Amino acid sequence: MRRGFSPIDTLPVAAILLAGCFPTGAGSGSDGGATVGYTGPTLELTVNSVHFGPSAPDPGAYADLITMHDAASGRATGASFRLSANLGTAGCTLAFDRYGDGATIGALQYRVVSMQGASTLDGTVYPTQSERIATPEGGAGCTGTDCDGAVLVLSALDATHAAGYFQGTVSADSGVGQADAICSFWVKTRTFLP
Repeated sequence: MRRGFSPIDTLPVAAILLAGCFPTGAGSGSDGGATVGYTGPTLELTVNSVHFGPSAPDPGAYADLITMHDAASGRATGASFRLSANLGTAGCTLAFDRYGDGATIGALQYRVVSMQGASTLDGTVYPTQSERIATPEGGAGCTGTDCDGAVLVLSALDATHAAGYFQGTVSADSGVGQADAICSFWVKTRTFLP
């Protein structure tokens, strides 16, 4: 006689499977792809579930924030965020801008949108240059509309450091295809002009 599955039978199995999909991060500080809560210079790059780091980035890692202001009113008219960090042959180079009246970049979440009008839409950043990911196997990146749908999350941005992550789809320079990439960082700020 064959016995069917009942909700009582499947609950323990479902609980175990869901626990792996939504880890609490209590032990490792991991959300399944990008480590969160760094307390010092750290870089972790994840490309299609392959991890590089987390560990201290090579010397010279930096983040820059430069905000432009109207000379007459003093209001912000645009802002640029740049980041470069490596772990040997793996690393991330990011370049995002916001522009228009009152446009700033701070510790917030941003959606990457390439097609902007006269000013950057609220909650978005413009991919100014190619967003670059490097691994020992080669480089990858996204440019313009290829970056649409990616996210930049800055959990901290001040005169001492920038922390957060970039998550998006990048295309291999070799043409072999695309990969999902997450670049999590805590790097010292080189230039901070809010």
